Amino acid sequence: LSSHLTQMEEDTDSLSESNENNNSRTLGREISMKKEDTDDENQQHQQQQGSLKKDNKNDNQNQNNTNNNNNEKENTENNQNNINQNNINNNENEKNENNENNKISNTKK
Repeated sequence: LSSHLTQMEEDTDSLSESNENNNSRTLGREISMKKEDTDDENQQHQQQQGSLKKDNKNDNQNQNNTNNNNNEKENTENNQNNINQNNINNNENEKNENNENNKISNTKK
């Protein structure tokens, strides 16, 4: 009976140790899985941030392109208006000059 009790105590100790090892391994797996989940979440967050930065960069580039196109269009219009005004002024000056010349010519006659 005594040896049977001793054997049972040893078995109990062995089972306790085995349970502790199992609990430790289980805890280790849970920690590892949580770390993987956190790593995945961090990676997703970084990808989203990268995607947002890329979207913002594209939005900014598109806005810059639009602004440049608008500026170019406005500059072209302004240049054309300046050319037209210069032509009008030149024609007016030429008319005035011709009138002056005609006056001088008529005075000489």
